[in-house]
Amino acid sequence: SVAAAVRIDADALCVGHGLAPATELLRLLRAECVFDRALGGWRPEIDAFGRTSVPGLYAAGDGAGVLGGQAALLSGRVTGAAIATDLSGAAPVMRRSWTGWRARRFGAAMTRLTATKPAVAAEIPAETIVCRCEDVTRAEIDAGYDAGAREVNQLKHFTRCGMGPCQGRSCAEAAAELLALRLVADGAAPDIDAGRRRAGQWTGRAPLRPVPLSALVGEFSYDDIPVPEPAPL
Repeated sequence: SVAAAVRIDADALCVGHGLAPATELLRLLRAECVFDRALGGWRPEIDAFGRTSVPGLYAAGDGAGVLGGQAALLSGRVTGAAIATDLSGAAPVMRRSWTGWRARRFGAAMTRLTATKPAVAAEIPAETIVCRCEDVTRAEIDAGYDAGAREVNQLKHFTRCGMGPCQGRSCAEAAAELLALRLVADGAAPDIDAGRRRAGQWTGRAPLRPVPLSALVGEFSYDDIPVPEPAPL
């Protein structure tokens, strides 16, 4: 049977297209990342304890792969134990957790359901603004591809997509998906995920968050830097 249409009066409609790990700091520190659509897209390559490819750098929670709040807390505990182990050399006591396994399963299912759908990106009209900071449309992204951009940082150079105050946080997924679609259509990638891997991700750059110009100019001294009290011995 076909469900009856329902009309709802509303002032605004908000549409979500999934969540993506925040990897800006990890990219800035040159940690290896892998594309994993099932966990939100680009995420750091880590072992079972949150160790990245950079010695002494760890990742936990949704920044290491979107699995939801409960799983993020549990991964933080595991990674914290690994840090303590690496610093002290003492083996932590780790117990299997039914709650943790269930939280990861539930979070993974939700992430798969809300992941970016290639068919949605394919239907973006040419006049749609993809990069709101720089007013870059889908047509301009396609023109950048036609001009030779095969990777998102090339696309940034050709179109300024991702160069605004948000540093690509709003447009990165859509822009990369559009590049991947063109790569697949031209036979340069066997499938959409391979296209995303070839399209790559933005280079990590400081500042990680927009800062006012007043914070970067003027006269400063080391006395202006707040230094917390040392921990008691």
